[in-house]
Amino acid sequence: MKNFSLEKPPRSKRMMRFFYKHNLYLFFFILIVGTFTFYKSFTVKLMRKRLY
Repeated sequence: MKNFSLEKPPRSKRMMRFFYKHNLYLFFFILIVGTFTFYKSFTVKLMRKRLY
């Protein structure tokens, strides 16, 4: 692993950092959307329980 990282030029390292940053934002977005959908389904289930 160390040899592989040493062989890489600085440009690719910068790109990796860039992609990592964007993946982090993407992960947060997916997390927020997932929690929102889960909350929505949970509230719908509660409403159905109250109705029936």
